[in-house]
Amino acid sequence: MLWDEIRTEQEIEAQIAKQISSTAQILGIKSDQVFAISARQALIAKIKKDQNLLKRSGFEEFEYMLAVSMLDSKQSIIAKTVVAQFSEMMKVSRKLTQTELIAGKQLLDELKNLLDEHGGMSKILLVKVISDRKRYEPSVPTFNKAYIKIMFIGGKLLRHLSLAYLNKSIAQSRLDIDESWTTIGFNQVMRGLSKQTSELAEYIAKESALIKKLADNICDVIQYKHHFDKLSHQRLA
Repeated sequence: MLWDEIRTEQEIEAQIAKQISSTAQILGIKSDQVFAISARQALIAKIKKDQNLLKRSGFEEFEYMLAVSMLDSKQSIIAKTVVAQFSEMMKVSRKLTQTELIAGKQLLDELKNLLDEHGGMSKILLVKVISDRKRYEPSVPTFNKAYIKIMFIGGKLLRHLSLAYLNKSIAQSRLDIDESWTTIGFNQVMRGLSKQTSELAEYIAKESALIKKLADNICDVIQYKHHFDKLSHQRLA
C-alpha cells in the first residue's frame, strides 16, 4: 500500500481506495474482501508506540479477521471430522440393536403361536436364540474397543482445536510480530503463521483419516459377520 507523509490525508485515502478497487478487480472478488495493509506503517507505529497509526495501517483489522477465520475453521473441522464419523458409528450400533430386537420379537411371536401345537419346536427355537446371541456377542467387544480408540483420537483433535490452544498460537504470533522491527522480520512471522496453520490442517486430516479407517474396519466386521448392507463414508473436504 503506497503511503508517505508528503501526501495529504485525502490523497492517501484516494490512493488506498484505488488500490483496493484494482486488486478486487484483478482477483475477481468484492472490494470489502480486500484488506489494505501497510507493513511499513505498522512497523513505524510499533516503534513509536502510535496506536492511531497502527490502526490506520490496517494490521489490527487483518489480525482480527485472521483470528475469526481460524475460529470459524475450527468449528467447521470439528463438525466434519468428529461428529460425522461418530454418527456413522452410532448408525451401526443402532442398526445392530434394532436387528436384535426385531429378531427377538419374531422369535417370541413364533414361540407363542407354536407352543401349544408343537412343544418340541420351542426347544429348537430356544437353541436358535442362543446360537444367534453367541454370534452377536463377539462383535460387541470389537465395537467397544474401536469406539474407545476413536473417542481418544477425537479428544486429541479437540485439544488441538480448543480455544485455549488457538489463542495461545495467536498470542505467540502477536508477540513475534511485536518483536519484529523490519519488513523482512514481519514477513517471516506471517509466513511462520501460515505454515503453522497448514501443519494444523495436515494433522487434522491425518487424524481424521485414522478415525475413518477405524470406522470402516468396524463396519466391515459387522457387515461380514451379520450380513448387513455395506456402509459408505463420505470423504471429508
